[in-house]
Amino acid sequence: MQRTIAVVGGGAAGVILSAHLLRAAASSGRAGHSVQVLLVDPAETPGRGLPYRTTDPRHTLNAVVARLSAFDDDPEHLLRWCASAGVPAEPGTFLQRADFGRYLTELLPSIPVPEGSSLRHVRGTVVDVVDGPDAGGGPGAEGRPGVAGGPDVGDGPGIGGGGIEGGPGVVLTLADGGTLRADAAVLALGTPPPVRLPEYEPWGERYVADPWSPDLDERAADARRVLVVGTGLTTLDVVAHLHALLPDARFTAVSRGGTLPAAHAADPLPPAVEVDLGAVGELGEVGSDRAFDGNGAGNGTDSGNSDGNDGRNGTDGGDGGDGAPAAFWLGATLDHVRRHIAGERAAGRDWRAVIDAVRPQVNPAWARLTADEQATFQRDHARSWENVRHRMSHAMRTHVDQLVADGVLTVGTVAEARDANGADGQGGANAQGGANGQGETNGQGGADRPWNTAAFDLVVGATGLPPLTSPGWNPLVDALLARGLVRLHRLGTGLDLTPDAALIDAAGVGHPRLRAMGLARRGLEWECTSIPDLRRQSAQLSDELLG
Repeated sequence: MQRTIAVVGGGAAGVILSAHLLRAAASSGRAGHSVQVLLVDPAETPGRGLPYRTTDPRHTLNAVVARLSAFDDDPEHLLRWCASAGVPAEPGTFLQRADFGRYLTELLPSIPVPEGSSLRHVRGTVVDVVDGPDAGGGPGAEGRPGVAGGPDVGDGPGIGGGGIEGGPGVVLTLADGGTLRADAAVLALGTPPPVRLPEYEPWGERYVADPWSPDLDERAADARRVLVVGTGLTTLDVVAHLHALLPDARFTAVSRGGTLPAAHAADPLPPAVEVDLGAVGELGEVGSDRAFDGNGAGNGTDSGNSDGNDGRNGTDGGDGGDGAPAAFWLGATLDHVRRHIAGERAAGRDWRAVIDAVRPQVNPAWARLTADEQATFQRDHARSWENVRHRMSHAMRTHVDQLVADGVLTVGTVAEARDANGADGQGGANAQGGANGQGETNGQGGADRPWNTAAFDLVVGATGLPPLTSPGWNPLVDALLARGLVRLHRLGTGLDLTPDAALIDAAGVGHPRLRAMGLARRGLEWECTSIPDLRRQSAQLSDELLG
């Protein structure tokens, strides 16, 4: 059986999927199977997605080498690459992003191409996809010699496929008018740039909405007071980079909650603990009125407490599955995690091991939640989960603590900072809060007071993930939306997908030959963008698409 799979996007997701497709075609259980992989991306060399294009040595990964192999069944693959590439690394090393980008660019050339299969990098931009005739019997391209000008990465011949489950294939249109034919296509599109926030537009050219904008350094020249909108991991990268560029500058980082991510411990690989989220219902636990927020864990301390409420009044009172009330699973699951954290802390052990044990179980737990519970989690708990799930390295924590101690960096809420820097330059609250971001807004006029644009020389946006359907960032998404072939997931970030990640159109029908991975899955899954998530998705898609 011969199949042609188009992979749209050449960042980490596209490269890892392409590698998995080749390995799957070579597996002993697929005798007689071959695959032509068409990796479509305009970059000269696939692999360096946006996060890995930086050359700043201060920009390191937020997970260790031991957890970032491209293959679940070969956890030491990255470690071996480091040894062969002359990159000093141990299992607990936080690599520079540039080094990991190099790993990704060298991944595909290192994968043996099975006999009868091929890998082609098509340098181009996909602007539309339509159903087409059977993709078999052709070289995988039409209307453009040399498969859209893309060089062969593999050594096998170009072969078409017989169509997924015998159906017709798809035709991909490129920006230069060329077309490609495939049995199926996978959208591995990456992440849209941050949206521009109207309240910061008064800064004009001094407002940089995208922290990875190539002209950031130029626009930051001579800035002495910098406002960074956001307090997540990207903010830490921005501050570390600009502080080296502008050593005399002072930085204020703001968000609604005013807290920074937790930090890894000095030993980033604590002993594993056992946490079984699948046992929540069996344990007879009931939902708590408290929210999981990792209180204090968001400031790099060892705390793992929680407070607040879980907002369960948004449920519809229906059945939550397995005979449980609709409000049951969210509160019970959060309580279960909280108790494990408390137990580890009481025993003098690292609470982070609980988070690491829970992370691979998040998506099955997510699927158990009702639609209302998922919305409640996103609204009330997502930020606190992200703070303890995506942690800064211990070295970054040390650096941030020093910046705070030296008065270089302050962290607080948007309202606090706006109160302190209102139109009259006066305000009751200030943006202090230090590395722990303590001190919530006083709610007294901060939200309505206009910014004093003279208070900051530069504003850099570093906010969360925008919707994948944001207009203008990707011509393929725009085209699919215009023709009703995709729709936004009800939670507002990813695309609406079937359980096997097929695109759902405006009429609610799944497309059997169009799949998605990465951020597009936010909604179908919660954990969907990290390297472990991408390799898991790649393994699943390879099995499903090759049969």
